[in-house]
Amino acid sequence: MRFGVKWKRVVLPSHSFVSIFAMQTTKISAKAFTLIELMIAMAISLILMLGVATLFQSVGTALNDAQATLLLNNEMSHAQITLMRDLAGVEPLLLSQPSRMIADVGASDADYDDEDEVGGYFTIVEGPGGTPDKNANIFKTDNTNVPYDQTVGDVDDILAFTVTNANTPFRGLVNGQLRESRSAEVIYFVRGNTLYRRVLLVDDGMLNIEGESYPAASEGGGSFYRLNDLSVRKRANGELRPNLLTDLKFRRNRFGHNTRLDKFALSPLNEAEKWPLMPTLGETVSEDWNVGEKGATTVPLPEIDLWNNPGQTAADESQSGPGGQLSRRAGEDIILTNVISFDVKVWGLDPVTGTNRYINLGEFAENSALDPDDGSFGSAGNVLDGGGPVLLSEFDSWSIEYEKHYQDVATQNAIDAGEPPYTSLFDPSRNAERTYVENWECPPPYTEVLTSVEITIRCFEPRSKNIRQIRVTHSFE
Repeated sequence: MRFGVKWKRVVLPSHSFVSIFAMQTTKISAKAFTLIELMIAMAISLILMLGVATLFQSVGTALNDAQATLLLNNEMSHAQITLMRDLAGVEPLLLSQPSRMIADVGASDADYDDEDEVGGYFTIVEGPGGTPDKNANIFKTDNTNVPYDQTVGDVDDILAFTVTNANTPFRGLVNGQLRESRSAEVIYFVRGNTLYRRVLLVDDGMLNIEGESYPAASEGGGSFYRLNDLSVRKRANGELRPNLLTDLKFRRNRFGHNTRLDKFALSPLNEAEKWPLMPTLGETVSEDWNVGEKGATTVPLPEIDLWNNPGQTAADESQSGPGGQLSRRAGEDIILTNVISFDVKVWGLDPVTGTNRYINLGEFAENSALDPDDGSFGSAGNVLDGGGPVLLSEFDSWSIEYEKHYQDVATQNAIDAGEPPYTSLFDPSRNAERTYVENWECPPPYTEVLTSVEITIRCFEPRSKNIRQIRVTHSFE
């Protein structure tokens, strides 16, 4: 109860000159909020504030996810354009060289020689792992009944070739100085969840280094690759000589091949796990790296679960190997991260449908009922040296020198050490037999003409858990 003041005007008789106001006291009633009402109002306010905060958080998360996905799209688009540009610089004759080699040498009036071959090379390595359904211990989810993560594709393929680009030269270090060359050795490969693009300059005259030699180690520590992005071959005295395109016809002169392990300088394999691994820049700059004698140093981990552990890696990637973490150049060869598929396929015959499509090299080799066993891309390829395949399923532009110098190759001596006798296949009386690849001692792995390739790259975005994929198809015809 409150007391207030109310004024009332009293009018006196007309003869009075005075007006007065009488004051009266009255009661004024007023309504107020109860404690329960106040608590309800506060609760409603808190709910509204929580809703607004949740809304802002959702919008912020959506924006961050969209930004991360957009960034991934941009990176994948850049990788796609780079790959397309590289493939456009491949010499098309390299893709038909194995077929021409067999056909021309078999002709009675042909005098096929290494001078008839195109300089450079083109190689596709179909890794032994294949897709994860064939190797469930490599990529799988651990919280479902699915034996492997079906979003993960083939990750062990290697694509390596020489490129010539007259309009946009390649850039790299030569003795620590930035130089340019129209030709380069380019290698695409996956280590862990990272796609690498290694570029090594080939001496085409622009570098002005003809006849120069380099030590295997750089001054001030580190290997040759600490200050150089050159494609080199190792000489008998241990010195390194820059490669010309003609030198790269031979596998032993190419990057990442161990010239001492075998007569054909096999695909780069980790010696313990027999898994195809190209060395990263971070590995090759270390002091104990020996050019031409060493492969990659790490192998895939036994299990990968990208859905529940997006940051997990399948290998120690760019910082792996001796000196990797200390190298200021580690990671310069990275083109994409969070890669869950790098699958290279070729245009070939599907024996099931009888039509052509993009297939993996050796896709039907494990099925005796489907294996064409004719040197076509779906087969296991040609058996070398009569002792079973010594290469993985792999297309290679090859060289006739392997057949001509078979005697020397079989003893693992350097081909350029002398002039060994030709195999009996090159006896003039056996001209007709040369057209049959089974009569060769060292035939190309595949003799079919490579007309087109398809490269599929799939990436996993850890923040949004979105998956993006690009596909590059290129025709060499």
